[in-house]
Amino acid sequence: MRLGYCLVVCFLWTCSGSTGTTGTDTQSDSPSSEVLDIGSPDVGEDVSVLPDALTDTSTEDVPEPEIVEEDSVDTGSDIVVDPLQTKGGVIIQSEHLATWSLPEVQLYLNTWAPGIVSAYGLSIYRLFYTTQSPLGVFTIGSALAVFPDSPLPTEPTVAVSWNHGTTGTADKCSVSTYGANNALYGIIYAGYGYAAVLPDYPGLGTPGPHPYMVRAVTAVSVVDGVRALRSLGAEIGYPVSDRVLSLGHSQGGHAVISAHSFFEGPYGDDLDYLGGVAFAPGGEFLDVIQDYVASTVVPSAFLAMMYNAWLTDQGVPISVLFKAPYDEYMLQWVEQFCLVEMAGLMPNTRSELYHPEVITAMETGFISMPEIAAIIADNTPPVEATQTPLLVLHGDVDTVVPVGVSHGIFTRSCELGAALELQIETGRDHTSIVDAAMLIQARDWMDARVQEISWQPTSCASD
Repeated sequence: MRLGYCLVVCFLWTCSGSTGTTGTDTQSDSPSSEVLDIGSPDVGEDVSVLPDALTDTSTEDVPEPEIVEEDSVDTGSDIVVDPLQTKGGVIIQSEHLATWSLPEVQLYLNTWAPGIVSAYGLSIYRLFYTTQSPLGVFTIGSALAVFPDSPLPTEPTVAVSWNHGTTGTADKCSVSTYGANNALYGIIYAGYGYAAVLPDYPGLGTPGPHPYMVRAVTAVSVVDGVRALRSLGAEIGYPVSDRVLSLGHSQGGHAVISAHSFFEGPYGDDLDYLGGVAFAPGGEFLDVIQDYVASTVVPSAFLAMMYNAWLTDQGVPISVLFKAPYDEYMLQWVEQFCLVEMAGLMPNTRSELYHPEVITAMETGFISMPEIAAIIADNTPPVEATQTPLLVLHGDVDTVVPVGVSHGIFTRSCELGAALELQIETGRDHTSIVDAAMLIQARDWMDARVQEISWQPTSCASD
């Protein structure tokens, strides 16, 4: 299978559903003007008109960047993680950011998510929790958490994990760094009655490298984020159920599919995983790479970030792929810049960035570099059979992550014996796949899982 793949900046949208159970938080220190002062700059962007990280054919020379040390928010770097713990999700620091009344929430949604109607005011927190680093040791993860601000529920509120799309790999690219106004997706979910967590993934706003598209580390951080949400709920007197749903778009869709087997397996055995929704997920990387390099000689910031993360995760020097001086530059750039900035730093041609034998390998699906092919394959989910409900939604006119990627994910699932529901949406692209109508559709699907309504996966004979 060969896949076209216009790899540009992928900001996320998704939906939540209503469980009919809500909770309370007694703090209320956010003025109404806060709702729109900062806004939500990444929301609702039409990625088709954003600077293209891969196909910018400009020949203007880009000067060698000056790497500048930047001040950042508190990353929890002074926190010591217990080395004896076996699972992450231990909440180690939290901060109440805001409490918004229902009119404030609706004003925010009318601006950033027209068509979504909230039933509740909300309380929003930022938290730090333990999770696994790309090097296999426990480190710090960060997230936003949003709780419906309503009478204490008679039963614990179902948890939702929203997993964001590509922002970059530097600390300044983290979603939680920018506070309450960047919690759109949690605000949508909590407005429907769920308790929501929005993990940053390791290395975004916290110490260490960001495992961009690294399957296992990403999956662990998603599961750990739910545990941290439940711990925070216990601290503030808001009971959060062990029943969990996960959602995500683009990079976040890859996170949902990656985490699916971790929620269902031993690592998530303390949680009751109800299912996941992946909007236009990233994946099928070997095919994507092969098709991309056949279409242009311009190097991809997106792929460069993935290569850096995949090799770092395995302790492989990135100089195996990258020429000097870019092998040194990349190690600095990934800690300093977000995706659009990274795109501007790429050289004009792929031959300047990669060794000749690497370019040949990319053109042939890394057949000549089997050890690299194996690393890429291990980060291409799913890699094992699961039976928990999983819904994949993809627009048939998506030019950012073409629909062939989700067809490939479905085929891979069938080969593994995994259950998956695939819905191809006519006339929808990478942005409209997460518009208000699709968010409501996903909410209804989640409500059905909470209500234990029977679910039917797509037949493998039907794709």
